[in-house]
Amino acid sequence: MFADTLVVLDFETTGLRPDHGDRITEVAALRLHNGAVVARYESLMNCECRLSNSIRTFTGINQRMIDSAPAPQRVIAELLTFIGNDAVVSHNAAFDQGFLDCECERLHLSRSGDDFICTVQLARRLLPELPSHSLHLLMRHFKLPSIGQHRAALDADGTSQVLLQLCKQIEITMGTPVTVNQLRQLAMVSPPEYHFANAKTARVNVLRGA
Repeated sequence: MFADTLVVLDFETTGLRPDHGDRITEVAALRLHNGAVVARYESLMNCECRLSNSIRTFTGINQRMIDSAPAPQRVIAELLTFIGNDAVVSHNAAFDQGFLDCECERLHLSRSGDDFICTVQLARRLLPELPSHSLHLLMRHFKLPSIGQHRAALDADGTSQVLLQLCKQIEITMGTPVTVNQLRQLAMVSPPEYHFANAKTARVNVLRGA
């Protein structure tokens, strides 16, 4: 299905605002090639702070797990090595990219590559009729198994499955394997430019750069 290789990434965190001191607690990254997972990187991360009750309940990650996890310097460096120069995809990409960029700045590390490709944006373009484009709703829409608790590996697996379903729609429309450039182009198109009334024609026009 994919003409290119890409990495699907998900973080669990202590909160929503990396610029306000929230940190990554867990990392999961899956490398996809030809529609299959060919490599994985998963790790808890010692974020060097206390977890709130709400986060422990939401993720199932407890303080003991965090305190015994590898240090941020090791986890983020290994993650960047795993990603390399591949394109990165995540669900609600601004969230994950924001946390990674903040950790890189904190640790004086640099990452290569462009902005992340967002499956929320892709779903909004391809499935405008849905009332929500949350990961759980998209998985129900595509009749995929529920991922249950919020953990990085489960959410990364769910995101990769949703991405494959979205790519199938693009591939049917275009009649060719999906490329990273096509995904970037479609994810970047703003709603006013995307004519939902004739979705198939719009998808073709967007992907062909019309």
